[in-house]
Amino acid sequence: MWVNTMQGSFGIILAEDETTGERTLYAGVIAGFDQQADEQTILSWGNRVNLEMLRGLLARAKKRESDER
Repeated sequence: MWVNTMQGSFGIILAEDETTGERTLYAGVIAGFDQQADEQTILSWGNRVNLEMLRGLLARAKKRESDER
C-alpha cells in the first residue's frame, strides 16, 4: 500500500520469510516511482509495523465510524 502526501510518499508491505513462512508488515519512506525499488527500500530500511497498535487504531476507527451512523 502506497500513500502520497505533499511531503513525500510512504509504503507498507507484507514480507514473508521463505524458510519459516512468518509474515511481517514493514513501513517506510519511499521515492514512489518504482514499485520494486520501493519494496526493496522498505525491506532494507523500513520499520516493522506493530500489529497490536495497528489493530487498536483500526478498532478505534471502526468504533468512531459506527458511532457516527
